[in-house]
Amino acid sequence: MLGALERGRQGRPLGLHPLKLKGLGAPITIAFDGFLVPYIFASSEADAFFAVGFLHGYYRLWQMDVQRRLAEGKLAEVLAREAVPSDAYMRLIGLHRSAEATTARLRQNAPEAFQALESYAAGVNAAMGQL
Repeated sequence: MLGALERGRQGRPLGLHPLKLKGLGAPITIAFDGFLVPYIFASSEADAFFAVGFLHGYYRLWQMDVQRRLAEGKLAEVLAREAVPSDAYMRLIGLHRSAEATTARLRQNAPEAFQALESYAAGVNAAMGQL
């Protein structure tokens, strides 16, 4: 995948990138255009969500980790004392508790939406295994 990004920066055609990863129901293909916009070709919604998660995990993992730490009030673990006031505020408002409660409600009341999120998370985890 990084090769596709580099070729795009050099102005050459990006082409198609078939992926066969554990967790997919069938192989998917990701194509990048000249602006590095990805196009996902999948045979099921679950595989499409997996592919989006894979792309986010592959190209945005650092950003995702920082945002998770921010929501949990744990930025000071990586950014030192300067983040303590932000951490205290985020723990006070409880965004992470709200997210956990929402996830539980989705699992119970909207299983299709919950499964889409599970597929997305599996894609993120697959990308982490590629790094």
